[in-house]
Amino acid sequence: MNWLNFNESIEYLKKNKISVLETKIINSKKELEKYSNFPYVLKLSSNLIHKTESKAIITDIYSKESLESSFDYLQNVLKKEKVIGKVILQKQVKGLELIVGINEDPQFGKVIVFGQGGIYTEIQNDTAIRILPITKKEIEEMIFQTRVSKLFFARGIQYDVSKLIFLVEQVSILSKDKDLLELDLNPVIFTKDNFYIVDARVKLK
Repeated sequence: MNWLNFNESIEYLKKNKISVLETKIINSKKELEKYSNFPYVLKLSSNLIHKTESKAIITDIYSKESLESSFDYLQNVLKKEKVIGKVILQKQVKGLELIVGINEDPQFGKVIVFGQGGIYTEIQNDTAIRILPITKKEIEEMIFQTRVSKLFFARGIQYDVSKLIFLVEQVSILSKDKDLLELDLNPVIFTKDNFYIVDARVKLK
């Protein structure tokens, strides 16, 4: 059993035709000079599974100086933790933070999970679970079972839920991969027009 690092997880999703937020590997501070469309996020692609707990992700980067200092900081994290990894750059996206995942249940087999993501996943305990395989109708029911779904139509903003249903359908298809043990897309940033997968963890046999 093997947890893939961030880069490997992203490649696994791309291979299975699931779109992710554009990511760039940054090897030196000089490479940062061409990036000015702030804000950005810098994170590590390594075996540091819990990135926020290991201080391996930096958000809200709004200047060249912060970008360079954040790069230096993450390089020092790699040295301190004595692990091999790469610094990854992403454009920062604001929206609702969701989680979509696949787990292996000892009794029922593979199940799919949907709910509130980010740092609120464990705090809010707002997730819905269904046994796979799953129909489109069951996906809709699962999504709207969660409390976070009430925000899709709040404050005069109507989110395009069809895009979210499509993502969950795509993820459910991945459950047919016999080598896939777990999949954790968290967070998925959901805006009124689209979704953006910004972090992923994949566990294979």
